[in-house]
Amino acid sequence: MSERLTVGGSQWLDETQAAVRSLLEAEGGTGPIGLVLAPPLTLLKHLQTPRVDERKRRRIVEFSAAQCIPYPLDQVEWDCVLSCELNLAQHVLIAAVKRSVVTPLCAAIRSGGREVTTVLPAAIALLAAVRGVPPVAGESRVVLQVGGRSATLLQVSGDNFAVRTILLAGDGTDRTTSLTQLLLPEVARTLGTFQRQIGLPPPTRVLLPAGMAIPHSFPQELETILKLPVTVANLAELLSWGVGSKRECPIAERVLVEMVGAAGLALKPRAAGINLLPTGLRASQRRRRQKPWLVATGVLTLLAPLWPLWQFRQLAETARAEGVRFEKELGVLREQAAAVQREQHRLEELKRLKASWEDVEAGRGRWLRLLADLQERFTATEDVWLDRMKAVPQSETAPCKLELDGRMLDRENPLTPAGPAALQRAKALLDKLSASPFVASIEQERFDGTKPGVLAFRFVLVMAGQESF
Repeated sequence: MSERLTVGGSQWLDETQAAVRSLLEAEGGTGPIGLVLAPPLTLLKHLQTPRVDERKRRRIVEFSAAQCIPYPLDQVEWDCVLSCELNLAQHVLIAAVKRSVVTPLCAAIRSGGREVTTVLPAAIALLAAVRGVPPVAGESRVVLQVGGRSATLLQVSGDNFAVRTILLAGDGTDRTTSLTQLLLPEVARTLGTFQRQIGLPPPTRVLLPAGMAIPHSFPQELETILKLPVTVANLAELLSWGVGSKRECPIAERVLVEMVGAAGLALKPRAAGINLLPTGLRASQRRRRQKPWLVATGVLTLLAPLWPLWQFRQLAETARAEGVRFEKELGVLREQAAAVQREQHRLEELKRLKASWEDVEAGRGRWLRLLADLQERFTATEDVWLDRMKAVPQSETAPCKLELDGRMLDRENPLTPAGPAALQRAKALLDKLSASPFVASIEQERFDGTKPGVLAFRFVLVMAGQESF
């Protein structure tokens, strides 16, 4: 982390500040400036989050930034952008730079009378340039940008991308050895990581920007280890240039590509997604942009009440008169609504009384039919009369039960207890009652033939259906 956020110590920073001031004096422009930070100056980290909306994702990243940036957050400037959205996961790219690096650079530019509006990592500028190259359907391209101290590995697949900065050996190791023995295996391992951990599809080709200081055999060795076609391309010629622009430029090709990408993002700042501009500068710029609007708002605040005041007063008088009229109309409507509600209550009460009366009538009709049926069956049996009939209490869901007490005359044995003939007649009576459509079953049959010439009986009729009697 420390090697990636600082390059060459304070001497490098002083020389860079002096070079920036000289460039501004020679250029003499007045417009805003976008600053592109070299790869070793910035830290790039991919973070996986659940698929949530932008506000929740920002809170998750803010919590995780303190874990993945090995510096206190008040010592760095950091920002993030959604880099990949596959399946149920989202991947966010976090970029960070030390304030001790970016703040002096911005101060040097401001001392030249210019304003810094955006500070981009070189990887984001390279991404914008690569997206400016006309895509091929279904292509997942890889761009490897090799610099003096680091290499930027970028894979772009549709709207998804992944990027990593790989530091190169700077301790005197032969550059050819560093590229072939250290960089190539690291590139292969990183692309595998992009597929396993992020979910990007396997790449289809590799682009090497022209103008890089690499050995002649490097593209062939890269093609061998990755088993992918490798093309050394002049990306500037593939980019969509504006009308009237010149393609001839003395700047190094790999730097030109990043400059073109940063210039494209300057035309649409929201497309970058990442801006490492120091917080203090960002706040001051926001205040300067808001100042004219605040002045205009103050003037309008002073002048606005003069004309609308009279108009609002007239509207208030009109509204008050309309309110009085509406209140009178509402009073009449309220009385009518109360009368309708009273009539509705009366109607509901009449419906309830009618339903109760219908239940009583239906019950009375059922009792009459039941009694007529019992009388018919008793008469068919002869010499049978009913002493008592009462309902047996039951639950609401249980069928109705009636307990019957009666006697049967035994004409054949008027002076002795009832004989077998009386019992046969009693069983015949029970059979006739069982055949009644009103009776489901007969329970608790009891007979008493101790009195001369009379057979007393008692039994319970289980009524058919759920009707109550």
